[in-house]
Amino acid sequence: VDPSNEASKAIYTDTKAPTIASDVFVDPNSSTHWNQGNKTVSWTTGKITDEGGLSPNSLTFGFYNGTSWSTLASNEANDGSYTWNVPNLDITNAKLRVAATDVAGNSSSYTLSDEFTIDNTPPTLVFTSPTPGSTVAGTIQITFTGTEITAPQISIDGGAYTAITTGDTLDTTTHSNGTHTLKLKDTDPQGNTGYSEIRTFTVDNTMNAPTIISHKNNDLVSGNGTIIAAAPGDTTKVEFYIDNGSGYAIECTDTTPTDGWTCNTNYNCPGTCTNVKIKATATDTIGNNASIEVT
Repeated sequence: VDPSNEASKAIYTDTKAPTIASDVFVDPNSSTHWNQGNKTVSWTTGKITDEGGLSPNSLTFGFYNGTSWSTLASNEANDGSYTWNVPNLDITNAKLRVAATDVAGNSSSYTLSDEFTIDNTPPTLVFTSPTPGSTVAGTIQITFTGTEITAPQISIDGGAYTAITTGDTLDTTTHSNGTHTLKLKDTDPQGNTGYSEIRTFTVDNTMNAPTIISHKNNDLVSGNGTIIAAAPGDTTKVEFYIDNGSGYAIECTDTTPTDGWTCNTNYNCPGTCTNVKIKATATDTIGNNASIEVT
């Protein structure tokens, strides 16, 4: 029956298939990056038409997984959207296609979407410093590498995540001495979140002061002499300073305490010097230092 002239009762045969414009798909498109889960496939309904202005009876969608096509949905209404449970794949050349069938059973050929990306791989993050189990002091650098790094964040001791860039510094003096943990995370544009391993390290910002054992306050010295100090076992060097009234000046540095921490010096100064000060500063393996002085 001629739909435009009911009264005529004209009978005709519909052999013309629906038509679909090449740009019918709105999403996915060439900029689409989806991960697993429900996503909305959308299209422009007016770009799928049939003879006489009628809407096609049903739509059939297909999915290309990078290797082969499969039917995604059939008998879908031309209503502009369809909810698709995107599979757990990692491909950059995914495509959809759509065909329309009218009430007379005529079917169009398929129209393809742009290629788009399905990405279910989370970012990777790997610490490069501090090293596992290391002992640190003062200000340290936090460095890391990885893939798909876009907006990394760090958690210290299980706390809230905050933004970080590799090479940023951490002032360990704001944290207690002892064991601490770091963990990184990042989320890619598709919503996949990746985490680093938990990096454990120890903060040690304490140093026991050395002891000057060769001199005590109010000693009288002259000529040549040896300053001897005792220092903690993890000491790597002891620096000796003398102040003859014009400020401390370094006298010598001992890094090989085979005979104790020593400094051979000459106490002579112009005329008679009073209140001469001797200071010994010990430094440990991670850079902590502490001093002692006698007058």
